[in-house]
Amino acid sequence: MNEFKEVRKNFKTLLGHPIDTFDEMKFKRYYSWGFVIALMIAWIIIEILSKQYTGFRFNLSRPDELNVIVIVARTLAPFFLFAISNWCVCTLMDGEGKLCEIATYMAYAFTPYVLMRLIELIVSNLIIIEEQVFLSWFVTFMTFYCVCLLYQALRVVHQYSFTKTLISMLLTIAVLAIILILVLLIYSLFNQIIIFFQTVWSEIAFRYF
Repeated sequence: MNEFKEVRKNFKTLLGHPIDTFDEMKFKRYYSWGFVIALMIAWIIIEILSKQYTGFRFNLSRPDELNVIVIVARTLAPFFLFAISNWCVCTLMDGEGKLCEIATYMAYAFTPYVLMRLIELIVSNLIIIEEQVFLSWFVTFMTFYCVCLLYQALRVVHQYSFTKTLISMLLTIAVLAIILILVLLIYSLFNQIIIFFQTVWSEIAFRYF
């Protein structure tokens, strides 16, 4: 119950006073894996619903080709890879944030985005195609707002200056890209090894069985 009250209080003040909210969280050394997991679950559910129930005028997805595993991966992987990359970078740059704090602050920063996705889903079923521009403006504004929240979250959690926070975010993106490239290379390597052994087994089976 106390955790729920803390989350509700933080979220109420976050929208109007994000810097003060993050400062207070930093002062309390607050973090919550429970909130991070809850937000991720809500985000995944909303993304699945968006694929299925976005207004047909705006829905470019094919409901019959829905792949829940892909949606889960596309939601969880960028979030946690960014958190891990930022933790690695800022550990070398004397950042004060722990991984649990970084993930929590990021979750708070992305909460408005998740709510925006839900609003976008609902509104897409209520408007006509000529009114899409207003929905696009809303989505663009909320996305920019969440990026600003993310910047403030990382600045406070690591106790950085404006410039150092910006540099750390750029380096985080670079490290994230390197991790993705390595993952793709490892996947490709293992895929080639599997194909090789399948080919060898097929030759042996053809010759001797």
